[in-house]
Amino acid sequence: THLGPSFPTRRSSDLPSTQSTSGRAAPCFDLNGTPLDSSAAQTNQPTSSEHHVLSASAFTVASLAALAASAVPSQRSTALLVLHRILARPSSLDALGGETALTALRVESALVAGRAVRDANMGVVTNALSLLAFLLSTEPAVSHARPVHKLEGAEEPPSVLASFLSSEPYAPLGAQVMSLPRPSLDSVLAILTAVLHLSTAAPASAIAPLLSTPNLLEGLSRRLVAVPWPPSPSSPAPAPAALAFLTLLAQSSRAAAKHLWAHKLVEPSLRFLAVLPSELEPDSPLAPLAKELVLETLRFWEAMARYGLGTSLRTQGADLVDAVLRASANDDETAQATLGLLAVWTTAAIDPHTTGHDIIWSQVQDWGELAAGYHRALLDDGGADRTGLLASAWALLAEWTEGSKVNKSWRGEQERKWLGEQLGGDFASGGRALAAVHQALARLATGPSEVDRDAMLVETAVRLSSAYEEPTTPATSALLHLAPDAVDAAFGGLLSALASPAVRALLVTLLPFLPSIASRLTRTLEVLVVLRAGDEVAARDLSAWVLATVSVELDPAHDLASLANAPKLQHFVTYAIISSAGGRVVGPLRPAVKDLKLTASQRPFASDVPLLAHNWPLSVLDELLRSSTSPAFENLPSGWDGSELELVRSALATMRVVQSNAPVEPPAVVYDLIKDKRYAKWSSKVTED
Repeated sequence: THLGPSFPTRRSSDLPSTQSTSGRAAPCFDLNGTPLDSSAAQTNQPTSSEHHVLSASAFTVASLAALAASAVPSQRSTALLVLHRILARPSSLDALGGETALTALRVESALVAGRAVRDANMGVVTNALSLLAFLLSTEPAVSHARPVHKLEGAEEPPSVLASFLSSEPYAPLGAQVMSLPRPSLDSVLAILTAVLHLSTAAPASAIAPLLSTPNLLEGLSRRLVAVPWPPSPSSPAPAPAALAFLTLLAQSSRAAAKHLWAHKLVEPSLRFLAVLPSELEPDSPLAPLAKELVLETLRFWEAMARYGLGTSLRTQGADLVDAVLRASANDDETAQATLGLLAVWTTAAIDPHTTGHDIIWSQVQDWGELAAGYHRALLDDGGADRTGLLASAWALLAEWTEGSKVNKSWRGEQERKWLGEQLGGDFASGGRALAAVHQALARLATGPSEVDRDAMLVETAVRLSSAYEEPTTPATSALLHLAPDAVDAAFGGLLSALASPAVRALLVTLLPFLPSIASRLTRTLEVLVVLRAGDEVAARDLSAWVLATVSVELDPAHDLASLANAPKLQHFVTYAIISSAGGRVVGPLRPAVKDLKLTASQRPFASDVPLLAHNWPLSVLDELLRSSTSPAFENLPSGWDGSELELVRSALATMRVVQSNAPVEPPAVVYDLIKDKRYAKWSSKVTED
């Protein structure tokens, strides 16, 4: 069948048949995608691709497939439009015969529409893009909460995303992006955004072709970002969704962020800080759009800065950022986003080698006074709904204090003295800041709905206190002293809450405040198994603390001889952590200078699989069973000295401590213990021989 000059050949049989195996007639739909009863379906049903489509026409999936392969552009366009309407109707599930048939139709429709973006007819392309945007935005994301074990050679289940990508749609999109009408351009943006959301576990296969396609990202930027602001009556308005897409793309990988910076796709966003909502005419209808553009710009810049990229924007947009801060005095959302960006820029400025001297300490050193001003104003206001902004101010102060200790004389002696004068009274007993922290801890103990907000407040307060503390002369003591009982009570609520990055960061931060070694050991074991990608350093440090503690702190009732060798397990536990993270370094919630250099991707482009299983001390057994080929054994640290028997006994003894302090359900550990016992007997016999 002739399909037009650019439309690829498509057989009508390629769309899945909905003919019932029991002989039931194939379901029919009208032009609006509404299922028809059998009597209505018998009239006006197209019998071939040459049949003229009427408003009263009835369509089966087979007839739509024929129309999609028609030589007539209007029929190809109609086929895509009706498919979209059918798939968008909830009633189609029953009409098509169930979930399996609906899924098959969605997958095949994605392939048909993906190929249709090459069509020479703009009407066909428009309907294809609209259908693809619907299919991809309604495709359920694959959960990464559990590790997926795949059989070697097993085929991947069909999906809308895989079907779309197999049609190789990026090149035609890049060729047409400058000529598409705005609604179709919005559909392209929705498609690419959905592709990123559906590719968070393994972004490379979907994103690499996107980056390498000529003109695609540049065209989207020219059409949706690099446009006049404020817009003239004859010019299109910029799209905040385009900035959100660029932010998501930057978060997907360091390579993507570098691509955006190298191709000058970041600088066009400067224009949205040049004319702020407060500078528009009173009651301007553009004010909500202006605010959204400012917020998305700040988030985009922060995503770049978390790789140490784009920090020269501090110089390029210095006056603009200052203007945003002045204009956001009554806009907490914008002020919080701005302080978040400044905190990451401050981290980058601590070591100018991180960014090639694009940002240096002299460019950020005044931000301590800025953050302290927010601290005073927010405590004076006393509004509980401003907790998020107060946490952002403390986070900026913490980074500024750490940077002052590196870049100023005597470990920032004068800066620490000034900070103590400004904040010391508020964090002392009876102080307003200390009261706010204890109130947040009390709310966390009961598991409130605003758990992330309160977790961030307490976590940033502790980080600020730790940054202020300095043991060397001239010394300064911690700003904050938390009641151990209040901390212990908060753990129950935190561990029962969804383990968000903010909650996990707080759990790690609070562990040293617990009242005893015993309680800290129990809580540390509970925290270890909720850590996720982005928490690798915390997982390594906490597991090392556990292994060191059980080797010296436990009572004689335990197997002290075997536990004395527990620290020898650390190398294998660290390897298990790295393996669980997939070998990618995911940026943490609060990056340090070294994180800016090492971060390979940012959330949400990370697995949600726990870094360590509940029976993590036994991870060494997996390596022992394949010791001749194990990467962990091939890369033992210099000076490491231990026998296989010592490793087995230490793993079993440590697992018993874990079981007694943070009980594991029997099914999770029984098989491993049986395997370990057999291995220990075999290893003991080999040693004796």
